Amino acid sequence: MDLWCALWFWPGESIELAPLPQEFRAPAIETLEIVKQVSQQNHFFHWELEYPDVFTANQSGFDAVLGNPPWEIHKPNSKEFFSNHDPLYRAYGKQEALAKQLEYFHSAAELEHRWIQYNASFKAMSNWAKYVGQPFGDRVTEDNKGKKKHDLALGGGGRNSFANSEEIHKRWLKRRKKHKGFADAAHPFLHQGSADLNTYKMFLEQSHAILRQAGRMGMIVPSGLYTDKGTTDLRTLFLEQCDWQWLFGFENREKVFDIDSRFKFCPLIIEKGGETKAIRAAFMHRNVDDWDQAERFVLAYPRDRVIEFSPYSKSILEIRSNKDLEVLKKIYANGVLLGDQSEEGWRVKYGTEFHSTNDSKLFPERPRWEAKGYQPDEYGHWLKGAWRAYSGPQDILEREPGLVLSRDSSQVISVSDIEDVALPLYEGRMIGQFDFSEKGWVSGKSRSAVWENIPFSEKIISPQYLCGLQTASESSKTYMHPKIAYMRIGSATNSRTAISTFLNYYPAVDSVFFYRPDKVSVRTAIAVSSNLNSLSYDFHLRNRVGGLNLSEFIMNETSLISPYRILGNERILALIVELMMPSKVFSASLMELIEESGSRFKEVLFSKSWRRRFALTNHERLRIAAMLDAIYAWMYEIDRESMRHILKGCDLPAAMISAAYSQGNIEAKGFWRVDKNLEPELRHTILSYIALCDLEENGLDKFLSQNEGEGWMIPEKLRLADYGLGHDDRSRDHQSVASRLGPRFYDWQLNEDVERSWEECAAHAELIRQIVPVPEDNDEVAEPAAEYAVENPQGALF
Repeated sequence: MDLWCALWFWPGESIELAPLPQEFRAPAIETLEIVKQVSQQNHFFHWELEYPDVFTANQSGFDAVLGNPPWEIHKPNSKEFFSNHDPLYRAYGKQEALAKQLEYFHSAAELEHRWIQYNASFKAMSNWAKYVGQPFGDRVTEDNKGKKKHDLALGGGGRNSFANSEEIHKRWLKRRKKHKGFADAAHPFLHQGSADLNTYKMFLEQSHAILRQAGRMGMIVPSGLYTDKGTTDLRTLFLEQCDWQWLFGFENREKVFDIDSRFKFCPLIIEKGGETKAIRAAFMHRNVDDWDQAERFVLAYPRDRVIEFSPYSKSILEIRSNKDLEVLKKIYANGVLLGDQSEEGWRVKYGTEFHSTNDSKLFPERPRWEAKGYQPDEYGHWLKGAWRAYSGPQDILEREPGLVLSRDSSQVISVSDIEDVALPLYEGRMIGQFDFSEKGWVSGKSRSAVWENIPFSEKIISPQYLCGLQTASESSKTYMHPKIAYMRIGSATNSRTAISTFLNYYPAVDSVFFYRPDKVSVRTAIAVSSNLNSLSYDFHLRNRVGGLNLSEFIMNETSLISPYRILGNERILALIVELMMPSKVFSASLMELIEESGSRFKEVLFSKSWRRRFALTNHERLRIAAMLDAIYAWMYEIDRESMRHILKGCDLPAAMISAAYSQGNIEAKGFWRVDKNLEPELRHTILSYIALCDLEENGLDKFLSQNEGEGWMIPEKLRLADYGLGHDDRSRDHQSVASRLGPRFYDWQLNEDVERSWEECAAHAELIRQIVPVPEDNDEVAEPAAEYAVENPQGALF
């Protein structure tokens, strides 16, 4: 058995000594020496030989297996490896580190050899885990064209190659069945999924394999077991071929383990055989003593609910009460899955763009571009060319056609004088909810970088990196059309989990994830992004998130309001525009949206001036955000009682929050962190609830059209007790609200001529499209591209 195992880890420099099948029964002495070395290095362990009294003809496996396996991802770590050679290695940047590796290899050939061996050991383990469960090559895979093949194809070439291979594999299997063993016929590792190897997953499957039928397994593992895509196959195994009896989740806030306090782990108990009807489940506990009284805290999590809420991944949501379950059923019953590609769904597809490490050569730091003469324009591009001093009119309708202002309006460049264009490269920290530029880069790199908040009254795009327009346009990774951007990192215990905004053609690294409409559509992009930012959506997303990455498989199984209910209401779309597109940066996108949405939407939008549609002040942004939250809750059929459950603790005075949290009276995943330093009546969460009450009383049409078409307004005064809210004497008195939030608009927004303002918007849109022409797409024909006098390829600049 050592010989067979050693073949998976055979050293490359001795490949000529690896035995062929005909030599397997009588290998050479040199071969056996290598087998001995490989066996010792990898600590081969054969359960059936080590425990012959357990694996017998009458009982194939243990009665119980208990453990706390290691939780490590099995992949090469260059920082860990090279730090042993150079203690400063961890401090190097991405490209500098790669250059250092070449230096090391030139000066120490033995180091390069060890690095190759180090990588080879991980590759060998990966191959072993991937194929050892079906080592005879009879696993069948299918490509994207539906063509089937075996891992070991035995059918030769030609049209019938798979059928011939299948016949030979069947005969081979028949011969193997003549030999009887005492181990489980279903060998590990068939349920590891497609993600990186993780030791706890391997331990779980191995432990399951060495159990007898009706044997029980108890393990302490990370929460990724019930949330991650890479554990889908294991969950399926435990749900469909076992009785999954217990799942008790803990958060590491009490530092049970010496790891991040946000990390979550769980004891689980399964019984091998049968199938799961319901799991006794609990989540987000902190005190490990709760496990001693587990029956007090658990609820029955039916297998049917697993399938209903997670039809693709079988992920288990962190439901803590029957009320949670009731609200979640409403959200799923009244929505469509984000990943739904049918006519009923949004038909958006997940995507990422540049990899922050592998593609870093494509986007140098902004100061390097600026040193080459690139300057920021009024729309967020960096332009190289004949900039000149300017003191003329800033109004686009009054200045010379084709002139582009610099960001500070002190310089100008003609479109015909643009030599090259660079675009801001988006990172996750740059975006906020309904905010295309929440933070701007100031200085530093990586984790030591300094960022500052950018208020809406002074909104600019201030990235750390730039990417050439030519590079972005020609890359197969970028999508130069409307897209739904959201921050990749999102914790269920942050103030908010989903952070989304609308982006058009700007590229991004992989700290920003995207969904892209299957047909170019600004309307779809802003509507989906708006839904992702709602409190109701965030509530059910927070129940899905076990880690920190909002990956595709998590998002695809979340529930959104169906397209026809949002896109069919022009007033709702207008509210989204005001919150999502409050800058001339979006002029071209707004013109596309108007063209896409038709005359009724144009009529609604043009009832106010263009900049009157900019929600810039805290008052107006809070009002519209509360309106949209109320609308989405109402469409999910979340009533006042359910909304109070979602917002539990949000009406607590700031002085009471800490005690309520430490005593366990409010949930770790609650929204009480939102505006927690403000008095309750000024918080976004509470005003969203007040707006929902108005919507329930008046209906959607009146909610949107009251106050001379402005819609719901933040009340001048508010008594929380009238709404069943509040925990102190203040809640029983009327408190001023609207007047404390300041004005809804700046004076300059109120003094525009409506018709002329929209002419300005159209002029800005035309100028933007001359700078960044619409790229070609399968669903539309691009306008003729502007021609720039590019003397040198961008790649040669740096």
